[in-house]
Amino acid sequence: MKKIVFLLAVMAVVFGCATKEDRPEVPADKATARFEILEHKGTVFGTDTPDWVIKSLDGSAALEALPEYEGKYVIVAEQTGSDLTAVQRWVTNFVAASEFSRRVSLRVEQYFSGALAGDLDDAASYLEEVVNTLSAARFSGVSQEADWWVRVRWFDEKGKVEREEYRVLVLMTIAKDTLDEQVAQAIEDADTDAELNDNEQKVRDLVQQGRFM
Repeated sequence: MKKIVFLLAVMAVVFGCATKEDRPEVPADKATARFEILEHKGTVFGTDTPDWVIKSLDGSAALEALPEYEGKYVIVAEQTGSDLTAVQRWVTNFVAASEFSRRVSLRVEQYFSGALAGDLDDAASYLEEVVNTLSAARFSGVSQEADWWVRVRWFDEKGKVEREEYRVLVLMTIAKDTLDEQVAQAIEDADTDAELNDNEQKVRDLVQQGRFM
């Protein structure tokens, strides 16, 4: 199974090696698009793709702006597979809490890479400790709200069929207040024996305030 990736990286996939067999040509408009959706979870029932799937293309901030997710952090995980059974099995075995921990630690790291800018090196060791602490944490209150799969056909630059694959998305949410409190507590429980410099203290203070998300 392929590694879970952020939805914003959906187009940055590695194409499989072409075989020597001739593959069918496709119309120019499809070749330009480079892919087409053949079916999805709601096809059989005539159900449209839900708004959260469409909005997720613009990232978590776009999802969190929707009325139904007010006051929540939203994260979407993705997996790809060669057949529907494989991706459905991945959803069945998916552990939302573990994935949320990984995403939270990543967002903290990304936030401080920008917030500290040139001072990042001065707090690198402490930031690494923070990230590792959050990666190991298990946050309660995470809800796995929905999932959606699509069957996609990809084309090469000449318009020939490259491959077909299934992609599945899992929508996870948690109340902002709930996560902020747990993150602050996780950092509070971290080893603080060493004296912190100004930038390390800034990292600690901002994380405890829940300002990174």
